[in-house]
Amino acid sequence: MPSLERIVKRMSENAEDIHESYRLYLSSMPTGSFPVSVLQDSVKITNEPPKGLRANVRRAMVDMEKDMFEKHCKF
Repeated sequence: MPSLERIVKRMSENAEDIHESYRLYLSSMPTGSFPVSVLQDSVKITNEPPKGLRANVRRAMVDMEKDMFEKHCKF
């Protein structure tokens, strides 16, 4: 988790160097050890756990609208 936190912090500090269509998707079970800074710099979506990783990613991609990212206050 500390490595993830450093990577995301570095990305958020140098946002102008990241391609505009780049997206980082993270999926996690609820845990108290998830870095708070990563959560603060993220668009969060919570959903019920599906049956398998493929179903989880597929449902997340179908449910997300392009405007959700394009017009979000973090961008």
